[in-house]
Amino acid sequence: MIDQVTQVVANDTSFGCSHWPRSGLENSVYETAQFINYKLIDQFPVGEDVKVMGCRNGNTITLTVAMPFIAAKISDPTEYEEPKLARRRRSGNLRKSSTIARSSSRSHG
Repeated sequence: MIDQVTQVVANDTSFGCSHWPRSGLENSVYETAQFINYKLIDQFPVGEDVKVMGCRNGNTITLTVAMPFIAAKISDPTEYEEPKLARRRRSGNLRKSSTIARSSSRSHG
């Protein structure tokens, strides 16, 4: 006999939706995750369970990042703050680029 699912449950807060081509917001989320997973992880004690969520309200983009750190490899507060600052600088640049790209595409269309 085949088991039947009688109740669907989840224990995670992740969700996803998308379409192609990516919007400026989607590109900011994707590029931030790629930067953390493939650049920052080689420079700092960052774990692998990274989550990035983006929200656009009018012209304001907000990125929420869950970026785990490997505690055993962090010896002082500076080593904790450095990857957070690097991620913030990168995210800020991506948001500015997305806003410019979105604004210029609207002015032509």
